[in-house]
Amino acid sequence: LAYLPIVNQSVEDTTVIYYVYGYNGEDVAEAKQTESYRNFGVLYTWKAAMSACPKGWKLPTDEEWKQLERYLGMPDSAIKSTKSFERQGGEVGKKIKSTSGWSTGSYGGGGDGSSGFNALAGGHAGGPGRFLNQKRMTLFWTSTLIDTDKVWKRSLMYDHQGVGRLQMNPAYKDGDAVRCIKDE
Repeated sequence: LAYLPIVNQSVEDTTVIYYVYGYNGEDVAEAKQTESYRNFGVLYTWKAAMSACPKGWKLPTDEEWKQLERYLGMPDSAIKSTKSFERQGGEVGKKIKSTSGWSTGSYGGGGDGSSGFNALAGGHAGGPGRFLNQKRMTLFWTSTLIDTDKVWKRSLMYDHQGVGRLQMNPAYKDGDAVRCIKDE
């Protein structure tokens, strides 16, 4: 997603922040001229992600991610797991990742694009001004709160062909990718 109403500044709620990888200014037009914006879009804090999808679209839930993983061939035992070694095997991540834009890793880096998802390795914002792992990983937010201080995410890495499932505190100012799905 590349929705960018403001950049590197929070609105009234300090957990609503929009980042463009590697850009530390506050000018939206300037941020949109960067290679990172053009190639990878925007990184969102969880609260920003919750309202970033256009009308008629939504941030997918953890269950909707599981449905995709199951459809692409991940076994149920791995789908339910949060242990990275159980989710990193298989080929589901390979099917989700794009064929280009990934660093080469022990498993070839990118994917085969066979699912049509074409995930890019847009990296991660570890808070304002802290950008990490572009071309090596991407993290996607879900809309599913586990409890008041954790939300589910999905991860894709250049050196694995699986799909990670991890928990993060949504109050952190981490910035990750958004993939919207049709709202039914």
